[in-house]
Amino acid sequence: MIVEDRGVKFSLEEGDSDLEFELRTIQSTAADVWRSDEFQIWVLARDQRCLQQNKKLQTIGGIGRLGRVNQIYRAGFEKTPLTNVVAVVITIKGKLMSFDAHPERSDTKAVAVPEVVPGPKRNVTSQEPFPDGRYVAYLEWWGKKQTVTLQVKKNKAEVVESSDPKLDGMNGEFAAKGDGAFFIFFVTKDVGGASQHWTVQPDGSFIIKEVPDRGERQRAVLTRREF
Repeated sequence: MIVEDRGVKFSLEEGDSDLEFELRTIQSTAADVWRSDEFQIWVLARDQRCLQQNKKLQTIGGIGRLGRVNQIYRAGFEKTPLTNVVAVVITIKGKLMSFDAHPERSDTKAVAVPEVVPGPKRNVTSQEPFPDGRYVAYLEWWGKKQTVTLQVKKNKAEVVESSDPKLDGMNGEFAAKGDGAFFIFFVTKDVGGASQHWTVQPDGSFIIKEVPDRGERQRAVLTRREF
């Protein structure tokens, strides 16, 4: 799985003992370089579980042509077939990068489609924050139906009530994609996770699509707005 987009090259490959994660970046100055401790990385499997990170993120850097700074970030995750990976989500300095994996006809090769979602800049109010309030979301996970109540404030969402105990306390943060659409990566208390797209509808509700979309009919409605 290899993706190159907007000065960022990302790859995830099957190694001898683990999945090998690599991210390459080109920055204008040394001050713009990302530190390894500023990263958060989630590798999401088809069973909606986040793969365990086996090797800490390591950084290799140097000055390239035109004086730009080239950085390589490497880490290892628990071994699984690459076709079992559905998404990789990275957050760094207010930017959220989501790489959605789609297996080809071959069982041994996967292709990733890049989606880079800029997060809110420091000391600048997001142009399109997710509306604060309490929402009821109707989900279809694991072949069953769940109802969860979410509290959303300043783009951060947390499940406060759920019909399924496995979703109690699940949380994530919305990132605006534009045109009333948002991306969120939820993490459950047992370190599972899910990537979702929420798109606002004319009646104010949201259509929820999983990443990848498996055809679920999911929706969220606002039950109490907060100011």
